[in-house]
Amino acid sequence: MKNFNYIILFFLLISCNSIHEENFETLKGEWQVTEFYHKDDNLSLKGLYLIGFENNNHSWITKLEDKTNDFVSSDYRIYKDEDSLRMIIQNSEDSRFDGVYDLYIDTIQKFNYQQIIEITLDSKSTYLKAIRLKNK
Repeated sequence: MKNFNYIILFFLLISCNSIHEENFETLKGEWQVTEFYHKDDNLSLKGLYLIGFENNNHSWITKLEDKTNDFVSSDYRIYKDEDSLRMIIQNSEDSRFDGVYDLYIDTIQKFNYQQIIEITLDSKSTYLKAIRLKNK
């Protein structure tokens, strides 16, 4: 019975890890932010933003018009909560971004060799939607 418990634990760890790796491969890279709100403040009206995900746990966001190339860095982790994907953003250089987000990943348009992928991050105080092209 003890060996059986280890086998179950092993498969749970592998399945959780594969969920993270699969979603990281989808998230990896730069995304153009199309909607961006913090509480009642529509940040989309204040400029164009890019968000990026790298190294399985590091993310950043920058304002395109900002000539200083300032990036707000943070750490993130993806996990599955029942039937939903969630992302925790923490250690952000701008505390407005720290929080637990519902994460949605959708294909919104398909072409012959590429598709447009959209991600939505939704927390109690911040809402962000971004798109990018992805090769099929």
